[in-house]
Amino acid sequence: MKLAIKIGSTALADSCAMSDFAVVLRALLYDGHTAIVVHGGARAFLGDDNSQIAPAKGEDPGDMALMVLGGRVNKYLVATLGAAGVPAIGICGADGNTVRLRRVHPGLRSNGHDLEVATVNPFWLDAITRSGGVPVLANVALGPDARYHYLCADELAGACAIGWRTDALIFLTGDEGFQDSDGKVVRWLGTEQITALRAGSSVPDRMLSKLIACQNALTQGVNRTRIFPARHIQNLPSFFTERLNFGTEIIPGDSRTARVGLGLGSTPETGEAPVTGRRMDPDPQSPQEIEAQSSANTDQVLLESCGGKLRVTAGG
Repeated sequence: MKLAIKIGSTALADSCAMSDFAVVLRALLYDGHTAIVVHGGARAFLGDDNSQIAPAKGEDPGDMALMVLGGRVNKYLVATLGAAGVPAIGICGADGNTVRLRRVHPGLRSNGHDLEVATVNPFWLDAITRSGGVPVLANVALGPDARYHYLCADELAGACAIGWRTDALIFLTGDEGFQDSDGKVVRWLGTEQITALRAGSSVPDRMLSKLIACQNALTQGVNRTRIFPARHIQNLPSFFTERLNFGTEIIPGDSRTARVGLGLGSTPETGEAPVTGRRMDPDPQSPQEIEAQSSANTDQVLLESCGGKLRVTAGG
């Protein structure tokens, strides 16, 4: 399966979470998945005030963003993945003209930025992943003025998921998921409900940008989207085969009716959908077939918790 994974600032700032993510990503590649990783991370390295990217007098703000996001943050993530054996290739949106930006009308700004993604060219994403690599994409790209600009990383992740035609878009975040007004994590959220949320102002911007990216992705061909807590990173491979009782799955339509319409149903214990109703495999398998195949595979990758760390071992 093709996966677009966006790493949030909270996860980036947690070295243990990043080490765990690297091992999990290695296991996903071993299992035959392909992935791209999108990141921002100014908040992780510079604090909550992203204005710290602002340059000193006489410096170009795009060049400063390129140094911080395309340099320091990107190469930190590439090094972390590489240490676990993941062949990560660090790029930004400008490389190979992968991402081009366009100006946003002042009255239509929804993410605090003056620019938005105009196009995503998947050529180099395909070239890297088909060779076994993982593109690690910083949220810096060229604008219509041919200068560097940084943009909302959540928007970029959604656009890359659409442009690269992924099977799933996953946001690794420090949040437990989307929370309702009572602070309870909502396990299922429909795209129609996101439309209503966009009209209000009660959702924090950094969560709303993820929801909008998921909504856009689902309406343009991406099969699944999920807000995934970084502290459960070791369970990421289970996203495809098991019911999970954490995070928030974004689904088409109204979540109160879409589960039935999609054949999802729900379980009384967690409100989660049966796995088989949302499987993305071109050749669907039952849970029994998956278990039999797993047992027969002598080169199976096992993820084992080891003092808060994860390690990969070959089982047989």
